[in-house]
Amino acid sequence: MKAIRLIYHFLGSVYFALLLIAAVAIYVVAGTFLESITQSHRYAALFTYESPVFGVLLWGFFINILFAATRRWPFRVRHVPFLTTHLGLLMILAGVLMKHYFGVQGSMHITEGSGSHEIFAQNSYAVSIQGRNDPTPKHYPLEKTISGRYNPLIANRSDGLSLRLAEFHPHTAEWLSTWVKGSSAMLAGLKPLPMEKEGHLIPAGKIRFYQGDFPVWDIYALRTDDIAETIHKLYLKNANLVVTRRDTGEELLNSPLEGKVRGTIKLSFPFSPGSGCNDSICTFAIEGTDVIDMPLQGNMALQNINLATPYLGNFPLTADIVRTPLLAVIENSHHDVYLVAFDQYGKVWTHPFLKDKLESFISYDDGFSGYSVRVDLPFNAYPSGRKERENALAFHLLQQLNQEPIEEKKLSPPLQILWRATEKVKVNFPETLVAFLVYWDNNSGWLYSQDVPLPSSLEKVFGAIDWSGVAKEDLQGCQWAQLLFSMIDPLMKEKMTPSEALKQSGWPLMSLLEKNKMQDDEELLTLLTQQIFAASTSFPPAPNSDDDVLPEKQAALLSAYLRAYSIHLKTIVEYPSEEEMYSLLYASQSNLFANDIAEAYAKPISLETSLVATHESIPPGNKLEDNIPKVLLYVSQGEHKQAISLAYDPSGVGLKWPILDGKYLLRFQPLYKEIPYHIRLRQARQINYANSAQAFSYEADLIITDRSKGIVTEKTISMNHVYETWDGYRFYLSSIATPSDSGAKRIQIVVNRDPAKYYMTYPGAIILSCGIVMLFVYLARRRES
Repeated sequence: MKAIRLIYHFLGSVYFALLLIAAVAIYVVAGTFLESITQSHRYAALFTYESPVFGVLLWGFFINILFAATRRWPFRVRHVPFLTTHLGLLMILAGVLMKHYFGVQGSMHITEGSGSHEIFAQNSYAVSIQGRNDPTPKHYPLEKTISGRYNPLIANRSDGLSLRLAEFHPHTAEWLSTWVKGSSAMLAGLKPLPMEKEGHLIPAGKIRFYQGDFPVWDIYALRTDDIAETIHKLYLKNANLVVTRRDTGEELLNSPLEGKVRGTIKLSFPFSPGSGCNDSICTFAIEGTDVIDMPLQGNMALQNINLATPYLGNFPLTADIVRTPLLAVIENSHHDVYLVAFDQYGKVWTHPFLKDKLESFISYDDGFSGYSVRVDLPFNAYPSGRKERENALAFHLLQQLNQEPIEEKKLSPPLQILWRATEKVKVNFPETLVAFLVYWDNNSGWLYSQDVPLPSSLEKVFGAIDWSGVAKEDLQGCQWAQLLFSMIDPLMKEKMTPSEALKQSGWPLMSLLEKNKMQDDEELLTLLTQQIFAASTSFPPAPNSDDDVLPEKQAALLSAYLRAYSIHLKTIVEYPSEEEMYSLLYASQSNLFANDIAEAYAKPISLETSLVATHESIPPGNKLEDNIPKVLLYVSQGEHKQAISLAYDPSGVGLKWPILDGKYLLRFQPLYKEIPYHIRLRQARQINYANSAQAFSYEADLIITDRSKGIVTEKTISMNHVYETWDGYRFYLSSIATPSDSGAKRIQIVVNRDPAKYYMTYPGAIILSCGIVMLFVYLARRRES
């Protein structure tokens, strides 16, 4: 009895209180240092206020205050301030203990348009199981035994499904494997392709995408960290540069890119880890010819771009790349995968599949039949080389001209001349105009050269041109412009700048041109043409010659008239997007195949592979939050057995993985609990500072339904505006995420509830304040007495 009395007095003594205060101080200091060293709030939390020892210390304070108060028995009136103060402290501690054991603390993730009435407790572990006929998944927690290990039996369901824990790894790395699984590249419909090491550019196989007389593709499977250099080396394999003359089609060069090409050639493959190769380009010059750019990607792909004198149109030479089409699966050491493809014309396509960022995937039967990744190569069976693309652009221009009926009075004066000529010889005006613009552009020159013979179809039209209805000053402007450019066009083709060519030709109005600071040579030539037409009345009559009646001379004069109105193929054609280009290629060549297969041959090449989760054990990180655990589960149902590895999904919104031939879906996630409110997200938004893209605040419009009463409330919460229900549930907007600019936003809401806040904690604080005031009053009176 004496021992009990001694223990009772010690527990209520100031010595025990000091001991508790010192223990808590040591705990807090140690937790602060632990968080500072590890940069992990989770480590500190587990060591301090989430530790069972911390709960024992709270009970110690409660017992100390309670026994300190009861030691005053029998109570007197003078004890009232003391007892009031201690009652307030006991109520506050009781509120803290009730929140510790019975409070609600969790989070929920909601996407715009959806809702939830479940929260998950962070750092709790459970396995979610959903059968094909289950309306909602069921959650089975991982429970620890007295020894601290997890109980091997997780679930033993009435439908015969048994789930057992075989292994628990506290730290692992997970990524979604797409085209590479282990040591092989995997494409649906093909056998596994062994991954070659860096430097071994050996084809792993071949594939035929279309039956018939179509090229067979080489397939490569490579591991390397130098993606750009590997793409460059692959591009050189089995690729030839072919140079021909536009007018005759004579082949001037057919040389392998991998060998020693006559002239100079430069390939550029700018590489970005997040997007692959962009703006790939081939630049070349063949012994004295001007430099030509050939983009290998985008809507200008394979076009021969005149770098030296773009305002003069195309070069008389054409360049094409002819190669064996190639598909490569390239993986780096970070397990990022890049698909690379070159078609038979040298067009380049790349697509990244980053380990930690999967743009999209296909879910079969809501995941019960697994997942896959599909990608479309922007290639089809239709010829799509440089020549076909040039024809498709002309076809595109023709489509634009044919959109509405053409009326002569709405045409510009030079087009009216051509219109009347086509009406006279009874040919189609849009087709004639496009044919002439293309032919003019392909024979290079600011104006059409009368030394270049016209095709028979155009010769007939230009032989019928009548200038009688044209104003005298305009006709004279055409004649003098043709005379001038017949002198300076050859000089510009010899790489002389327009200014140099004009000075050498003795152009008298050169000083006026120099006063206007031109941005480029094309702007100077346009101003020069317009200057000739503006001053044509001041010129003497143009000299006549014997070739004035030739169709080629008429074409040269009309080209001057067209230039005065800025009409040229390069100025009026609108380059379509890459998708539109393939539609144009199909439309302009649809007669190549029979109708029943033409549409099938126009479709892009599709590749598909299964999507699987890959796990790799890693050393533990300093931050506990970065350590993702993994479990190995044994699943059985009757005679069917399966082992499955699952990594922890901390938010519980990731993929569920099929087991037992798709009978069930599993996910390793936090433990979910229901709350009496259903939260639906109507809209989430980011509020920016004025005239800035920097976020000022985040807001979310919620529809909150009380599930027990059926009362619906609409509220807007933000980072600094919390909504609290009548029974103490508080909803905080924790974060907002947008998968893409056009994608639905997803928010995280932190939900908590302190069940004793209004019944213990707040009243206790009031009583404590009153007790302290009463103590001061009591002590003041004693001092006065």
